[in-house]
Amino acid sequence: KLNKPSLVTDAASKAAEAAAKAVGLKKQEIQELAVAAEFQVAGQAVLRKGGKFQELAMAVAKATEQAAKKTDQETEELASLACFTASDIVGEEAALAGQTPLEAGSEAAKVVSKMAKDLQLNQTFSAAVISASAGRAAAAAALVSAHSPQASAEMSANACRQAGQAAGASAEQLA
Repeated sequence: KLNKPSLVTDAASKAAEAAAKAVGLKKQEIQELAVAAEFQVAGQAVLRKGGKFQELAMAVAKATEQAAKKTDQETEELASLACFTASDIVGEEAALAGQTPLEAGSEAAKVVSKMAKDLQLNQTFSAAVISASAGRAAAAAALVSAHSPQASAEMSANACRQAGQAAGASAEQLA
């Protein structure tokens, strides 16, 4: 059932492709945008149906595997795109549910580490992506809760550091 992209996902990816062609992007960039739109829709759909963040991780990981087959792209490239998309969604949803940016960041770190496991990403790559995802989620949450840009940047950096330490990434890897 999950193998057929839903009509909405399909429409999202077609719209992204059309927009990308209009501004003259290369084929690979067009595919990436289309895939990003699919991830966004897959993730939002799970949460709108009352699914938990962990289910979001599963849905986006599945979408990543399919996209890798469909676009002949490396799973790792797509995985970082998928993880960032998921963390943006988590950040917004967490903030709407009243969580702080830091909490949103640690929520995203959990989701993304589940995705990294499902996609069998290597440790170093996972740690870096988990850390960056936490930072993104915190930034998204801070935007939703209308913090100043400077405060948002600080929260994002803190969430990034926290998640990085938890995932076992050294500062050099994250730099």
